[in-house]
Amino acid sequence: PLRGASREEMAAFELPSLADTDLRQFDLWAERARALYERTPYVVVAEHPVLGVLELACWLCGYDHVMMLLALDPEIIHLFFERILAFQKRIIREYYGRLGPYIHLTTSGDDFGTQKGLFMSPRMWREFVKPYLKARINYTAEFTDAVYMHHSCGGIYEIIPDLIEIGVRVLNPIQPAAAGMDASR
Repeated sequence: PLRGASREEMAAFELPSLADTDLRQFDLWAERARALYERTPYVVVAEHPVLGVLELACWLCGYDHVMMLLALDPEIIHLFFERILAFQKRIIREYYGRLGPYIHLTTSGDDFGTQKGLFMSPRMWREFVKPYLKARINYTAEFTDAVYMHHSCGGIYEIIPDLIEIGVRVLNPIQPAAAGMDASR
C-alpha cells in the first residue's frame, strides 16, 4: 500500500490497532500452551505474532523503496521503524502476556540477506535494524523466559555476533549455499 509513498504518506499511514485483532484466539492458544507445558514432556514453541521491522516495512513499501530510503532518507526510516516497533509491542504485550509463561522457545523472522550477502552494509544494519530488533527481543523477554530463535535467509555471517549480543539464541536457517554461511564456519 505504500509503494512509492511520500514522507507524509508514510508518516500518516495507520498500522492496525488491537481493535483489529481477535484476542480470544490468543486466549485459546494460551490454554493449549499451558496444557502442553503442564502435562507433556514436549518443548512448547510459539511463533512470533508479527513480522520483523525491516520485513514489515518492505512488505508495506516494497523492498526497492525501503532500500532507497535507507540511503536517501534515514529520518523517515527511523520514524517508520519506530511506529512499527510500537505496533509490534502492542501485539507482543497481549500475545506473550498470555502465552509467555507456558512456552520454551519463541520464533521470529526478518530476512536480512540474499544469497550473496546482507541487503545492506553491516554498518547500516546496525544503525537501522539492530536497535529495533534488540528492543523487540528485550520487550518479549519481559513476558517470557523462552529461548529466542530468529529466522533470516541469506548470507548474514557478518552480523551473527550482533544477533547473539542482542539475545538471539538460535539462528534459523544456516543456509550453506549463501555467501559466508558454510556450516563449519
